[in-house]
Amino acid sequence: MKIVTWNSRGVRHAPFRRECKELLKMQKPAIICLMETKADANSSDLHFMSRFGYDKQHRVHSLGRAGGLWLFWKSTLVDLEVLLTTKQAIHCSIQHQRLSFLITFAYMQPHSVMKDEF
Repeated sequence: MKIVTWNSRGVRHAPFRRECKELLKMQKPAIICLMETKADANSSDLHFMSRFGYDKQHRVHSLGRAGGLWLFWKSTLVDLEVLLTTKQAIHCSIQHQRLSFLITFAYMQPHSVMKDEF
């Protein structure tokens, strides 16, 4: 099972979809977390990811044009349960075959006040 995290630095910039497509085809992760999306997901974003078999998703909306976490996973490959979501993190429980573990996907805002809240 592969897990990929990627600081996308904005999913609306032109090369994002091409780079994402290449990454997904090459690595074939069961789970991918896009950080610093700088956008709220719309239906075209979700459709794009579903083309690669990602049938489940969870999002932390961006704060204006900063932050944002999008988590996608393939339920046929992994059992993922979102336990807690904050402004900067998604805490999950994952089960894959006989393996069970906890994982946190986090993006720290560059502001010291936000770091203190984490």
